[in-house]
Amino acid sequence: MATKQELIQTVNNMDQKILALAKTEFEKHGLVDDDTFAFSRVVYEQVADYLLQFLSDRGFEGNLGCAGCFVENFGNAYAIYDKRLYSRDEVIEILKNRFFNYSVDTSDESQ
Repeated sequence: MATKQELIQTVNNMDQKILALAKTEFEKHGLVDDDTFAFSRVVYEQVADYLLQFLSDRGFEGNLGCAGCFVENFGNAYAIYDKRLYSRDEVIEILKNRFFNYSVDTSDESQ
């Protein structure tokens, strides 16, 4: 398992293009989920406070929060959101609705 310092380093090494995309999405919707921020669950669970401060320092405006839940047929889902716009329960409902029917095409197109 990664140490807290390794998890912080993972956040610090975030790709700048992903960060810019996430900031644009956050500015439009007040929420960005882990479909954009593809961190492992341990980042959200162990260093969420650091991640929120990191994003705030990079221009994500608002009262940032982090929420997560288990979604059947998907697994763990997380979001960074503006607490002025959403409650934690609303974010969890959004995550459940967004990812409940999530599927990945695993068919082999070369056949």
